[in-house]
Amino acid sequence: MAEAHMTALLNYLRADPHVANVRHVVRPGCPLSAITAWEERHAPKKLPDDFKAFLLTTDGLDVRYDLILRGTAFPVGALCVNALANADVRPAPAPCAGPGDSDERPATGQNAVCVDLDDTCTCGRVAIVYENGDEAAMHVGFQDIAGVWHKLANTFSQYYRLMVVHLGLPRWQLKFTPVGLDPDAASWHRLLRPEQLAVDLGRGRMRRKARRKKSKSALQAQQQQQQQQAAAAAAAAVTSLSSATTRGTSATKARGASAARISGRAPLPPRRGSTTAGGSRPTSASRPRGRNDV
Repeated sequence: MAEAHMTALLNYLRADPHVANVRHVVRPGCPLSAITAWEERHAPKKLPDDFKAFLLTTDGLDVRYDLILRGTAFPVGALCVNALANADVRPAPAPCAGPGDSDERPATGQNAVCVDLDDTCTCGRVAIVYENGDEAAMHVGFQDIAGVWHKLANTFSQYYRLMVVHLGLPRWQLKFTPVGLDPDAASWHRLLRPEQLAVDLGRGRMRRKARRKKSKSALQAQQQQQQQQAAAAAAAAVTSLSSATTRGTSATKARGASAARISGRAPLPPRRGSTTAGGSRPTSASRPRGRNDV
């Protein structure tokens, strides 16, 4: 499959009038013993089956070409895959975003590692990422200069087809980030792959629209939650204030009644059936004299 894609790519490039100096470095396949030794050296990590099949066919890929603009050749295109000897294993603890969407970021974890695929990438890093160090959660990712990983493809075969479709044009990986292509790279894509650029721009607009809609829904839900919390806090404050007012009114009445008793304005009546110390009922002379008795 890789040979068929490469043959079709070379024929397409050589037939394009804007392309010149197509250079393809033919490499022999990597021996199976070298792949086994690599996996033993980096155990328990194992290379994906489709990547191993590619290495058995050719130990890496190196295709470069120039673009002719106003009679001047510019070295623009490069389709490269590292040989097994340059497939270094490195840590990759940064978060990983979904295809073209920074909101979908499955965490790679502190134990995540990656295998470099393209040392010629000038705008970041392309590698096979093992999320959380798990072989069952592998994908091909692109790490931009900010250190954020973006998912390019689920398998190496899918990544290889993406690279061929984009003809290895400068910084094509940026199409799968929220930032997108810079103006200089977009001009080269518009010259050689205008239809693919139009498709990618349309997909980018759809992704941005979906992100805006998702952000708007999340903002509305957050505002609604804040309003509910504010209403609950206001109701609790009103209840607390009402309780405090009731307690204050009761305390004021109690203080007024106590003050009235102390001043003699409202003497307490004797209890029914109560007697004095001598056993007789209290007389007018034995009662405390109020202000009206004077």
